[in-house]
Amino acid sequence: MNDWSVIQMADDRLEVTHLIGKKLDKPIMVTLSSKTENKMEQVAELFGKKLGERFTVERDHVRFDCRFMKRGFETFGVYENPYMDFDCFILEELLTGEAVIVND
Repeated sequence: MNDWSVIQMADDRLEVTHLIGKKLDKPIMVTLSSKTENKMEQVAELFGKKLGERFTVERDHVRFDCRFMKRGFETFGVYENPYMDFDCFILEELLTGEAVIVND
């Protein structure tokens, strides 16, 4: 058995039932907190979009299928590469005005 045996109770709480391989008489409840809240919904709203909604971005006369997600920004198509993440570059270019959202 590991030093810790933890059971996930909810997104923001953990229950520790074993410590250093021994069962505790009473579980220890640990509350997790995030210092900041997720801002992706507000970022999507800046561009008139909703989370998960697919749209087209144009950069240097090249178009990309994209969407805002709770976990970040996602680009489909030519920039899909298992070794590099180009999503951050497209998002940065949207924010700086180097890329634009186009209506098809």
